[in-house]
Amino acid sequence: MEGTAGGASVEGLVAGLPEPARAVVQALRGALLGLGGVSEKVIVDYDVRQESPAFYVGARQLCHVHAGDGPVSVTVSLGRTLTFEVLRSRAIPEAIRNVVERTREYGATRWVSVTIATPADVEGLIPLLRLKHSFLFESEGELAIPRDQTTLEAFEGPRKGG
Repeated sequence: MEGTAGGASVEGLVAGLPEPARAVVQALRGALLGLGGVSEKVIVDYDVRQESPAFYVGARQLCHVHAGDGPVSVTVSLGRTLTFEVLRSRAIPEAIRNVVERTREYGATRWVSVTIATPADVEGLIPLLRLKHSFLFESEGELAIPRDQTTLEAFEGPRKGG
C-alpha cells in the first residue's frame, strides 16, 4: 500500500534516488511490506528537511528512512519497554543492540538510527524491525497500544475495573 504526502509517492521518491541508495531502500521496502499490515507514505522529516519514506503499522510509525547521496539511515523509535526487549533479544545482531544501547533516551523514547550501506545489510536490521512490528500487533493482528511510559495510562494510573 502506498501513501502520499504533498503529492509525492514512496515509489516515485525511491525511483529518484541515486544508486546504491535506491537498491538499499528497495530492499528495505520489500522486507517491511512483506511483514504484513505495513503501509508506506512520504513524510517530511523536519530534522533534516527532506522528504523521507516512512512505514507504519496502523497509525504507529515502524520506521522512517533517510536516503540521499550518502549512506541510507533508518530511524526507529523505541519506548522503554521495547528497548528492554531489543537489548534482551539474541535474534537481533549484537552490533544493532550496541547502537540501541548507546542511543540516548529523550523522555521515554530512543530514536535509534542505523546506517545501511548495501542491500545485503538490510538483513541485519530486519530482526529489530520485526520485533517492533510484532510489538505493535497483538496475536490476532489488531493494533496493540504498548503500555509503557509513552502511553497516557502512565499518567492516569491503573483503570478501575480492568
